[in-house]
Amino acid sequence: MMLSSMAFSQNAPITFETGAFGNAWTWTTFENGTVNPAITMVANPSTTGINSSATVCKFTATAAGQPWAGYESSHGAGIGSFTLSSANCVVKMMVYKSVLSDVGIKFATPSGGSTGEIKVANTVTNQWEELTFNFAGKVGETNDQIIIFPDFQARTTDNITYVDNITFSAGSVSSDPTTAAPTPTAAAADVISMFSNAYTNVGVDTWRTGWSAATLTGAPGCGKADVTCPGLRWPCGPDQRCSQRTYACRSHDLPTALPRPRPISLRAIFSPRW
Repeated sequence: MMLSSMAFSQNAPITFETGAFGNAWTWTTFENGTVNPAITMVANPSTTGINSSATVCKFTATAAGQPWAGYESSHGAGIGSFTLSSANCVVKMMVYKSVLSDVGIKFATPSGGSTGEIKVANTVTNQWEELTFNFAGKVGETNDQIIIFPDFQARTTDNITYVDNITFSAGSVSSDPTTAAPTPTAAAADVISMFSNAYTNVGVDTWRTGWSAATLTGAPGCGKADVTCPGLRWPCGPDQRCSQRTYACRSHDLPTALPRPRPISLRAIFSPRW
């Protein structure tokens, strides 16, 4: 029996059972080597523990595939069009894997745009585990595609992964601050100030680059020195587990008047909103 939550708009839960969501959808595999095997609906490899369902989704991540090899539903079909909100921003998915590695989920807009995946590593092998992906930082996005990365790592062997029971539930969404950030007290000679009313600022007038998806807006009720940067993407190097995540920074969270040690070493700390 197929069930859909009209309040959420997406077709869920995705259980992969015969006649249920996910089973007969068109799924396309990608970046998985020359062979690029298709996903298959198979019998549950272990009906003990937390998952007693009959049918699950099988994906073989090949050694020749990219770390981000995975599969995706079709635009405008399958999961349907839906907007992430506080009512559906927590996504849970059961996985059964023979290795420990990151598992990623992301959503895409009808035009193919996305603010990136959220990744959570499994902590057990050869048994079912339910992973939780908190999309609270992406509330307000409207999507019509789900993309799954079951084994997000470089591989030297083919790894078989199983996925089942993808659900959407309510989560807590943080709100903008309502009070102004405190005035910093460090000596001016020890500060490089980029955005502050307390010091003379250096020539930086934006937090975003030309390639960033971020916008710069004021935080209502906080004063002109308080800003938000929704959609800021902060890549942090070759370790892709922390790249392409979406952050929403506030001046409360970001030290915009940075100490000036000698030799100079600058570090900015961004606080994720999810």
